[in-house]
Amino acid sequence: MVLKEEITSIIDTMPEDFQKELLIYLKKLEKLSLSKAKMSIHLQTILTEDAEVLKRLAQ
Repeated sequence: MVLKEEITSIIDTMPEDFQKELLIYLKKLEKLSLSKAKMSIHLQTILTEDAEVLKRLAQ
C-alpha cells in the first residue's frame, strides 16, 4: 500500500493537464501485453533520460 500512497502523493502535486496525459498513457499501457508494456516503459525512460544524446545523434 505504501507504493500506491507514494504514487498518489506525487500525482497530487502535478498540474491537472499533466494528470490527464498521465491517465491517457496509463490506459494505453494497461491495454498492452506485459512484455510490450515493459518495452514501452524502457523506451520512455530512454527518451526522457537521454534527450541530450538523442539531440546530438539527430544532428
